[in-house]
Amino acid sequence: MLYVTVPSSAPLLKAVTVLNSTSVKVEWQQVPPKDRRGIITKYVIFYEAGKETNKTEVHESVQETVVNGLRQSTRYSFRVWAETVKGAGPKSNPKNVTTEGKEIKLIKALFSCLVLTCYAM
Repeated sequence: MLYVTVPSSAPLLKAVTVLNSTSVKVEWQQVPPKDRRGIITKYVIFYEAGKETNKTEVHESVQETVVNGLRQSTRYSFRVWAETVKGAGPKSNPKNVTTEGKEIKLIKALFSCLVLTCYAM
């Protein structure tokens, strides 16, 4: 008989990659089978910027997702957890990223111009 409860360990948050000024890609490893304590029904990506908190839920078979609608030039902290029918397990360790902003795009453009100018000499 399988005793179902919440997962005893968190997924491993592998990477949070900034894609542009309003989107990041979040990747994790599933909870190890010995720690699942039931069937994982979903993964929840929790993210915060200051006092603002949000979450995105994805199917249990997914191990990465893109989070859209973020604010430019903003520092976010991301965590992920797994859930069974009995509830949520522990949150992963956080990973922090800062979304791109207009100033980052300008710096990249200036750097590209500088490299092209130097290369042409």
